[in-house]
Amino acid sequence: MANFCGKCGTRLDPQTGLCPNCDPPRRGGKKKRAGKWVVIGLLILMLLALVPVFGGKRLLPCRHQWAPAACTQAETCSRCGAVRGEPLGHSPGEPRISTDPVLGRRKSRVTCTRCGLLLDSGTEALDTLTEEGEFLFTPHEFLDRYSALVRDEYGACDYELRDSEQVMLVDFHCGDGQDILISFLHPDLSGATREEWDERDVYCVSIYFFAEKGNSDSPRGLEAFFKACDPKLDEDGVDTVLVLSLAALQNAYDQGDYFGNFQYHELTYEVVYLSTELSSTAYENGIGFSVHPAGTDRESS
Repeated sequence: MANFCGKCGTRLDPQTGLCPNCDPPRRGGKKKRAGKWVVIGLLILMLLALVPVFGGKRLLPCRHQWAPAACTQAETCSRCGAVRGEPLGHSPGEPRISTDPVLGRRKSRVTCTRCGLLLDSGTEALDTLTEEGEFLFTPHEFLDRYSALVRDEYGACDYELRDSEQVMLVDFHCGDGQDILISFLHPDLSGATREEWDERDVYCVSIYFFAEKGNSDSPRGLEAFFKACDPKLDEDGVDTVLVLSLAALQNAYDQGDYFGNFQYHELTYEVVYLSTELSSTAYENGIGFSVHPAGTDRESS
């Protein structure tokens, strides 16, 4: 290339080879170069945006942070979500048994020892309220059972605790002219406070009827008493016990003040006091029964 312009003889530009006088200047050189880099930058950004879509996470190895396995979840990376191993599975604990003597049922619950999830549960009706010579209810639990049964018979009732040093006494007021006295016995709770009584199961329950002569509510009150003590009693069973009781009362009257014991299901019944007048249709003043689990030796009171 000549170093001088053939037209005017001026030295040519060494960078562009153009004559500064005769040749027009070239425009946009720097802008074109800048535009090229802008295009390249946009392409790089587009590629980076498409990396996650096409599995670009695997382009660089993840420094896993493993969360511990759980009952239903294997070890999992908190960064990339990778999973390794297997879930631990649930670990059943021992069944937890709870007895509700008021409603006459027993509940069983099995939970996982790791996560606490309830795995199994069931409810069954109690067929007995006695165990090893004691009832499976406290005085107040029995009163709740008896109250519910008496309300079915009389429609309404109320009771109040009576102070006593030897036993726990409760006055029931049900029906017209019907007063009932219930006492709870336990050999270890003589002179105990009410709070101590309500923390312990009782071993003997006595009921006394103080009714006006001819009051036909007394047998119903005694029927509810038997049902409260023994959940096995169906309607036929209650009728049988009621007949036995009436017969026992009549025999006791014929023989004196005390009849002794007779057993039905898992309970022992004993007459503890009789009035001087007795009929087969209604109890008179002062008729009483004492009930405790069968197979135990209780002294009549």
